[in-house]
Amino acid sequence: MDAKLRKLRRQADSGSRLTQSQVECLTSELAAYQISHLAGEPPESLDIVDAQGRPTGVGAPRWLVHLLGLRHRVAQAMLKWASPGMGPVFLLQVRSWHKSDLPGRLDITVGGHLKAGQHPDAAILDEMYQEIGLAPGHLAGSLRKVAEYQVTSGRENSYFVDAEWRIVYTAQIPTEALDHIRFTDHEVAGLHLCPESEAADLLNQTILPIATGLRFSLPYLI
Repeated sequence: MDAKLRKLRRQADSGSRLTQSQVECLTSELAAYQISHLAGEPPESLDIVDAQGRPTGVGAPRWLVHLLGLRHRVAQAMLKWASPGMGPVFLLQVRSWHKSDLPGRLDITVGGHLKAGQHPDAAILDEMYQEIGLAPGHLAGSLRKVAEYQVTSGRENSYFVDAEWRIVYTAQIPTEALDHIRFTDHEVAGLHLCPESEAADLLNQTILPIATGLRFSLPYLI
């Protein structure tokens, strides 16, 4: 990675002090990086947030957010089901093999970026419907927020650095909701049922590949 990009990342400092006019200048200045390295990023704008997860009032294209490692919000939800045979279980997502980042790994049930101006509650319900086909009515009012935290992943010398402010939810689904699960947007390859009593062991084993979303959020859920 070239020195210019490293310098811009240091100056941006996760985006807390960037103005909207600076973002617009950087969007134009770094357009070649999008074409060369991040052309697959969805064409959406994300809110930049400060070190406490509060929107700064500045938005940036998703590809620029990841190129410069700008802090942004992500909503995640872990769904639970009371299995008649196994007791309480977590529904873990198996990430699609076609995803550009961490394909095929076990992850939290659903999750995704908050678009500019979007409320976290609305974002996680949208992701739940898009990724596995469940609507708010399938949760019977059980959705609740359990944690917020920041994590940064991606190598400093790569063209993709993910500085996420994660908002973590949990919800209980009834057995009949399982009949409505569909994988329609090709983000999810399937679901893995993990007994809640065995969930902590996932973090200590080395056979099943674990995504960072599950690795960092699971301790808040068990």
